[in-house]
Amino acid sequence: MKAVGEMKEGIAVLKIESRIDGKKVSEIKLPENTIIAVIRRKDELSVVRGDTEIKRGDLLYVLTTWENVDEVERRLKG
Repeated sequence: MKAVGEMKEGIAVLKIESRIDGKKVSEIKLPENTIIAVIRRKDELSVVRGDTEIKRGDLLYVLTTWENVDEVERRLKG
């Protein structure tokens, strides 16, 4: 996991390599105030929807509060 910036005060932008394989975003319990915004798979970026399937090795760009960073990493690294 790498924090790649701060969107606005209190909102972290994270880049996490997924260890989850074959789950839809809507099936993953994320902490409140957290969204997976973009997935990078190979050289392609995709905006995430609830039915987007995450595969092992995807780079996930996540918006969350700084307080949720450790919990988000635990849940997405499976």
